[in-house]
Amino acid sequence: SGLTWKTLCEKGQIHGFVPLLYRFLSDLEPGSNDWGSVANEFFQKMKTRSREVLKRNLLLGKELLHVYNLFQAQGIPAIAYKGPVLAEEVWEGIGFRHFEDLDFFVPDLGNSQQARDLLFARGYVLRQEMNPAQDEHFSRTQCEYQLFNPISQVSIDLHWALFYDYFSFHFDHAQAWKRLKKRKILDRELLSFSPEDQLVVLCAHATKHQWDSLSRIRDIALVPGVFSNLDWDLVLGLAEKSSCPRMLLVGLSLAQRVFEIPLPEK
Repeated sequence: SGLTWKTLCEKGQIHGFVPLLYRFLSDLEPGSNDWGSVANEFFQKMKTRSREVLKRNLLLGKELLHVYNLFQAQGIPAIAYKGPVLAEEVWEGIGFRHFEDLDFFVPDLGNSQQARDLLFARGYVLRQEMNPAQDEHFSRTQCEYQLFNPISQVSIDLHWALFYDYFSFHFDHAQAWKRLKKRKILDRELLSFSPEDQLVVLCAHATKHQWDSLSRIRDIALVPGVFSNLDWDLVLGLAEKSSCPRMLLVGLSLAQRVFEIPLPEK
């Protein structure tokens, strides 16, 4: 009652759920007479948008592999996370999770600057031009370079730290590096966070964005289901060491309430 197709499409777009919404509605046979012309019109819009998301995600996935291999060839320690990694690993496939850019974590500012220069050679530019003095100040106060390729229209966030210093998340990347796991993106293997580290990082990231999208909660809700052998003691321990136990517990609470995931008694 009170639901309109226009609102449904808008909410699907805001929360990054259009591909999932389209798949769900496809199962309801929208071509039947019960739907009516208005419903079919919006169904076709969602179909078109879902195909656009898939096409864009495939482009981003391929670029992620190219850049990852470029870093590997130069001996730059780097991992890809969020974006295509989450889509392939915990969502239903790369076409179902809507993401806008690529994220790489390259610990150590020097390595990150070397990686940035490699991206410059690939046609990327900084979203904000800086002179040397500004660049020096930026490297001391920020945590990532935001780059953009005007030809491919691909954006990359290149992190030397996961969050700003003032954000209450103190991540031990040296220990996380020892727990890296192989992941498959478009049938190619690369390294990314362990499921336990990934869950903690996702909760912190969603907190930073003030839980503005259901897709952020779904990211968190899917991890325990995909990784049934998740080490919950490690998860809780990592959250304590990273000064973010409340971020983790809020994230899990939302995931449980919204998507009804089972959680261990502890």
